[in-house]
Amino acid sequence: MKENLNNKSFKGSSNYLYYGDNLNTLKLLLDKQTKPVDMIYIDPPYNTGKIFTFSDNFKSKNRKNQNLNFDSKISSSHIHWRDFMFPRLQMAHQVLAEDGSIFISIDDNEVHNLRVMMDEIFGCNNFIATIIRQSGVAPRQDAKYLAIQHDYVVVYAKDSKKVAFNRKISDLKGFIHKDKHIEIRGRYRLNKLDRGSIKFSQSLHYPITDNDSNEIWPGGYPDRNNWTWRWSLKKVQWGIENDFIVFKKGRNGNPCVYFKEYENVNNKGELKKRTRPFSTIILDNPNEIGNRDLKKIFKRKVFDYPKPVSFLKILLEIGAKKDSLILDFFAGSGTTGQAVWELNKEDGGNRHFILIQLDETVHDENIVKDFPTVADITQERLRRISENFNFNESKNFRELKVIK
Repeated sequence: MKENLNNKSFKGSSNYLYYGDNLNTLKLLLDKQTKPVDMIYIDPPYNTGKIFTFSDNFKSKNRKNQNLNFDSKISSSHIHWRDFMFPRLQMAHQVLAEDGSIFISIDDNEVHNLRVMMDEIFGCNNFIATIIRQSGVAPRQDAKYLAIQHDYVVVYAKDSKKVAFNRKISDLKGFIHKDKHIEIRGRYRLNKLDRGSIKFSQSLHYPITDNDSNEIWPGGYPDRNNWTWRWSLKKVQWGIENDFIVFKKGRNGNPCVYFKEYENVNNKGELKKRTRPFSTIILDNPNEIGNRDLKKIFKRKVFDYPKPVSFLKILLEIGAKKDSLILDFFAGSGTTGQAVWELNKEDGGNRHFILIQLDETVHDENIVKDFPTVADITQERLRRISENFNFNESKNFRELKVIK
């Protein structure tokens, strides 16, 4: 479905692909979009050292307003890249929801400049992390110095006090024990209640009496003042009453106190799956997988350096909710759109996306016959994916609207 860009009214009920300059489209979104964007992912030009060219007229104005005091020796390609990115990042900040976040792929060529710009636009207090991604499988043998096998994803929040990132389900190891609570709490593992601590707390140093009237101290003896219990006396009493505390003999034969860690219940008795934060290191998602993803769809090479769908799904699992609106204004081959649809299919989510891709000419004569512009590749990828998913039959794969 194609619609005129200037006559579009935004309802946030579908997925959108925009042909055209992303700066102009971001301005339009800012004027017309009624639903703020929950998460932004972009994979902008990495700027590999060649003179960076673009059609914007922002060069002198941006550099004057930034007041960043750059070294006069900085190359023109770095300056041009900054001039290109700065207004787009400003617009990204404005369209983002107050609890939203932005993820930006980048490599060593511009990661330092990107951080400086993002600190100015988003605020240094809203920097979250720099994710390191394995970008290559095998080291390049023709490397001049070191074989670079990684790139980055720089992550910022609109407001770090309001943003909430998802956590992943923990790998449950050692949950081998069962008790009468298994139907609700699941299996459990045992953890010692006492611990050695550099920071001593008198309130956590007290005796616990077991079922045989033995008095048990943290560390085994009352005078071990570098040992404490993990729980307060009040919580221990709660744990005994609710069957979270286990008394048993340790390796030395002395009585010890353990607490149960359940699969489905936390140590407050609340039903809650065990989770852990996502890591800042992403392995096993190199560019070779992105190439294979695209070749499965087109049966040949049509695009250089596409990101893997699995990589984008990890980022979405970190930063997006099941009903989030995701924006990618450097859409490339459309990996973000495919990742959104695949996640919806896997978890029943209702995420939707806005993609923006410049309708720049494809110069490869073997490709241009079928796809005159990069945006045509984006659209065709999404069309083929949507046919495979039968998205018209499910709310999870909403209609794709193409706007030129």
